[in-house]
Amino acid sequence: MIDITIIGNLVLLLPILFLSVYSAVKSYFYHRFSLLNYMELWFSLLFVLIPCGISILGSDVLHPFFYRVLYASPSAIFLCNLVIWTSFLFIRIGYRRKTHYSLRVQVSSKELDRLFLVLFFIGLAALPLMLSRYGGISYVINNVSGIRSGQADIKDYLGSFIGMFASYLFYAFTYFYCRYMFCKKKSLLLLASLCFLALLVRSLLLGGRASMITPFLVFLFIPLIQGGKVSLPSLILVTGVVIAIIVLGKTYLFNMFSSEFNLSFSEVYNMQKENGLFASVFKEFEHQYCSLLMFIDSDFPYRYGTDYFLWLLKPLKLLKVNETWVDSISYYNTYMLLGDWDSNIPPGFLGLAYINLGIVGIVVQSYVWGRVIRILDDIFKRKIKSSSTNLSLIFTLYIVMFDFMWYALQNGDPAIIIQSNLPLIVLFAYFRISKKIFLDRG
Repeated sequence: MIDITIIGNLVLLLPILFLSVYSAVKSYFYHRFSLLNYMELWFSLLFVLIPCGISILGSDVLHPFFYRVLYASPSAIFLCNLVIWTSFLFIRIGYRRKTHYSLRVQVSSKELDRLFLVLFFIGLAALPLMLSRYGGISYVINNVSGIRSGQADIKDYLGSFIGMFASYLFYAFTYFYCRYMFCKKKSLLLLASLCFLALLVRSLLLGGRASMITPFLVFLFIPLIQGGKVSLPSLILVTGVVIAIIVLGKTYLFNMFSSEFNLSFSEVYNMQKENGLFASVFKEFEHQYCSLLMFIDSDFPYRYGTDYFLWLLKPLKLLKVNETWVDSISYYNTYMLLGDWDSNIPPGFLGLAYINLGIVGIVVQSYVWGRVIRILDDIFKRKIKSSSTNLSLIFTLYIVMFDFMWYALQNGDPAIIIQSNLPLIVLFAYFRISKKIFLDRG
């Protein structure tokens, strides 16, 4: 049965990988790398390489609580593969038709410089304010993982809310680095460097590997969006840094300043090497596929679309409402996998659609996702081609969309996605209310 599973996964899923890679490489050499290419590469990692790797390597690349996928029925595995193919095809169908949206920006470079400088200071101020809510820097450093997972002794929703706005450091870094790339002024490079250092501090305090990785990806996004080519040294360096953060983030980087952590870097590295560096990377991206397959192979009931609206009740958490009916799909998914009612394991893009509405949810959600990607690609690429002003802002917003869409794809919980990106929503609301950015049709 294992051999049939391996052959079935390879035959059914590898064409998705080949199509995604071919499309991305073709777009790269024709200078039109897009958000769709980026999303398809991530889709292929999460829903092609992961299932193929699991079927070949088995428990060597699985967390123990995912071992049940090794005993999933052949019919469940086939249906899971069918769901993956359906989603991939309908994303492409949704993307096919061109849109007629365009972005109109009515703001000067000086205004933008001041705005992103303000965002930098807001992001900087958010860190000490958050620390004070959690009892100081010493407590935060010693409880990074607990605070992030909600298991720490101190639970402060206001502190968590304030900490979200530290993400403005990323927006400021991206903007000032783009400005430097276009203007080559040393003052802009200095500002970008300060933002970058502040981002690293933020990542160490909040324990987020994604927030530490994303600034490094900016160095690749800019030439890709420009239609240029990424230098081989840059690609190797960024890839090495990203893998190091994935492998050593939880085990070393976010614990190295803790008074309770007494392992050296070499000890942690050797421990990870003994467990398998490849397996360490693999385990970070397997919960999306495993969540989908384990739901298909279980008797758990559907959620009938409630998670597309349940995020509206998230503010009730601030009022100390702890009823399970206000909890989002991550709680349901974690309960299915671990038996604990907690929000540790989000379902991912496909899990959200299938757990809520089955194959109908996969078709509708994937098509809408493809349309959204097309709208974003058309808006920003048209603006980049037609405008010589405010390019730093356009590049910044486009890169932020790359980051946002990736996060939504791998997370799949609308409540968490909206909560984590509230600062971005506030920023877009400011642009709209102040009439600095307009979305035109036609």
